[in-house]
Amino acid sequence: MAESTQIINHLVRSLGVSAHDASAFVEVMQELVEEQVTDDVSVIAPPLIIGRFGCPVLDRLMMRLQDPRWSLPESLDVAPQELADLLRLPVDVIEAYPVIGRFGLLAKCLDRLTVADEDAELYLRMLDTWLATYAADQSSGGRDFEVLPTGSREAFRGWLLDRFELLGRYGYPARIADQFDDDLDGGSHSFDDGRRPDLVARITDDGDAVRRGDWLVVQYKATAVGHNAHDELATHVDWLRAELGDRLGDAGVHGLLIADGASLLLERALRERAFGYISLSAIGYRRWVRSHTRVAVVGDPDATAIAYPATLRLGSLVATAG
Repeated sequence: MAESTQIINHLVRSLGVSAHDASAFVEVMQELVEEQVTDDVSVIAPPLIIGRFGCPVLDRLMMRLQDPRWSLPESLDVAPQELADLLRLPVDVIEAYPVIGRFGLLAKCLDRLTVADEDAELYLRMLDTWLATYAADQSSGGRDFEVLPTGSREAFRGWLLDRFELLGRYGYPARIADQFDDDLDGGSHSFDDGRRPDLVARITDDGDAVRRGDWLVVQYKATAVGHNAHDELATHVDWLRAELGDRLGDAGVHGLLIADGASLLLERALRERAFGYISLSAIGYRRWVRSHTRVAVVGDPDATAIAYPATLRLGSLVATAG
């Protein structure tokens, strides 16, 4: 909180904006950057660079920066093919590992704050001044961006159950399985070995990867997670398939993970099993938490949790923060 106040005061002194506008701007920028990095989008707006280790786009960017003849463009918010040519990467890699730059952040900020077109130049100066606070200088290594936690798993469970139809927007139209219709309570089912899936649902309409009548195991986490989350979900899917046996008929059993960010290894493992993934940012939970509480929330890690994406320094692949 003290650091946020310092940044707000810095914007007021440097640009002559009101404390109210500066405070709203800082709050929105924190939200936007959090939403991007927890939705597995790398933020490349020097001096602020945040991303996951092993991301081929970030790795290539860092490699190109070692060449003194090459310099980072003003913004990386360009068409995928143009960015692919710039970094000398296949376009499908660019599309698989998205990035957002300075102008992309500005556009999202203007939209969220409903800023008038004539004020866009002022907000670009505010953005550049805010980004500059992450620069290293002679007295410090620069400040690091901190991704704030979203709270407990149980809080998210309640939120999701109240809005379960949201899954339909992401290709999973479903309802919670119930004892009367499905001979299984999807909210409290346990397998023979004592394991409990978070939720078991039935698909209610055809989608790209699902068909009406299929079963869906939903696993949710309130943190960024690694490969262990795949193993947990895969075990639950396999248990449900074995338990249903002949009752399945032609129906399939699918897995869906909802979490606050995923490691690259986890992403690949989910793709191999054709499991779905939705981030807390994409489904709207992160923004909902920030807009509905002024009380600091704490994280709720388990054995699958990993650190949030790290702040990186230009010319270095050494992380400075979790």
